[in-house]
Amino acid sequence: MNTIALVLIIAQTVLTLWLVSRARKLRKKIGRKSIRARKTYKHYAEDSSLLYESNDLFYIASKAAHVMEAKKLYLNSQLRIADLSKAVGTNRNYLSKAINDCFMMNFSQMCNYFRVKEACVLYLSQPGISRKEWVSKSGFKSFSSFSNAFGNFTQRSPVKWQREVKKRLKKKETISVYDYIKDLNKI
Repeated sequence: MNTIALVLIIAQTVLTLWLVSRARKLRKKIGRKSIRARKTYKHYAEDSSLLYESNDLFYIASKAAHVMEAKKLYLNSQLRIADLSKAVGTNRNYLSKAINDCFMMNFSQMCNYFRVKEACVLYLSQPGISRKEWVSKSGFKSFSSFSNAFGNFTQRSPVKWQREVKKRLKKKETISVYDYIKDLNKI
């Protein structure tokens, strides 16, 4: 009986040491800024401290997306991460990590995502809008930054996208913004 208890204690100790060393390795991987490390992070949620951290980050990221959408903060071309972190109620470091880990993009890319989405909605509601108005009402500073961001999220130039939308509108097709841009929750 004593031998069995001793073997169980040794096995439990070895297993605990193995789990601790694995958790340390995972924390080192998470600390890296590469996309590969971020993807690995989601697969190893069995370590409870990582699970709690990922839940907190997901909550912060989803709250940030909700605040951006509800208050339309992205329409301010001077928006900074400090402004959003104040609106979310967290500090800029946690917010940045949450956006990076959950949406696989940085703060600037997230702002541009919402701006491009707004540009699509704006054009669909007002197809005759001038280019200058289109850019400024979407929250961009210049047409070049607008064009770059638009191409990144729709895989089309704004002019090509406009032509395509005009053709679809003439055919009286139903058009959704999500025909052209992925939903942030599904990225």
